[in-house]
Amino acid sequence: MTTNMSPLPLGSVVTVKTNTQKLMIIGRAQLFNQNKVMGYFDYSAVLYPIGSTGADKFAFFNHEDINEVIFKGYCDKQEIEFESTYQEKVLKANYPKLQVKLNNAKKEKE
Repeated sequence: MTTNMSPLPLGSVVTVKTNTQKLMIIGRAQLFNQNKVMGYFDYSAVLYPIGSTGADKFAFFNHEDINEVIFKGYCDKQEIEFESTYQEKVLKANYPKLQVKLNNAKKEKE
């Protein structure tokens, strides 16, 4: 995510460039082990409207991978405060930002 972009709120529904399936964002900057490298993606999401199936399958992607924002999630004072400090907190965490692999755009959490 570039420094000029605020993270989308939880509950936002998007499509990504590699898939037309709607995804609902449920997490931001969660750690992920990709090929033995611990890092983060901007977002974790579940299929919309299905949600979590109990199988712990999530999609991981970055802000630049978003094709369309269909619905922007709830935003209140807490969210605005979170958004204003998000970039600083991510940089301090000292983990690399991972990239979506085009041949495997949907990641499953291990």
